[in-house]
Order: sequence, then C-alpha cells, then structure tokens
Amino acid sequence: MARPNYTRVVTPPPRPRPDSHWGWVAAAWFMFLPLAIVATIHAVKVDSSWTAGDYEGARRASADAQRYGRLGVIVGGSLIGLTVLLYCLYILVVVLLLRSLW
Repeated sequence: MARPNYTRVVTPPPRPRPDSHWGWVAAAWFMFLPLAIVATIHAVKVDSSWTAGDYEGARRASADAQRYGRLGVIVGGSLIGLTVLLYCLYILVVVLLLRSLW
C-alpha cells in the first residue's frame, strides 16, 4: 500500500511582524490607566493575530496599540500639567490673600 504524499507548502508571511508598542503601553500605565488598558488589549492582539495568520488584523492592532498608548501619555501628561498649574494658582491666591490680611 502506497503512502499518501503529505507535502505542505509553507509560505512566509508577507511582511515582518508588526511591533506591539509595549513602550507606549507601559508609559500609558503610569500616565492614564483607562487608555492603558485599551492599549494593552490591542498590544496582546498583535501576537495572537499574527500567529493565527491574520496579518492585516495584527497590523491594525499594532496601530491601535500605538494610538491608544500615545493618547494615554498625552492625556495623562496634560492632566498632570493642569493639576500642577491649578495647584500653583491656588498657592498664589492663598499667598496674595494672606498678604492683604497683614
């Protein structure tokens, strides 16, 4: 009895694996947690999509991870800057009010 010929042609992926942008995700975790969670979900999807052969899905997940990671850093940095600015204004008002009372 002849053995069947099970030759499998393995084609390489069309492009290199996209970056998961874990640096932006980690920075977003320190700056703005809600967007960091979304960025983490998309960064994890990059590897799983790539392994499943969904190269376009991996590319989209990579772009989304970078987008939400950057947005988390920008929003978090803006909120920190606004907090520092308002705190400085509060101190300035308190000092000016105390001076006027003397």
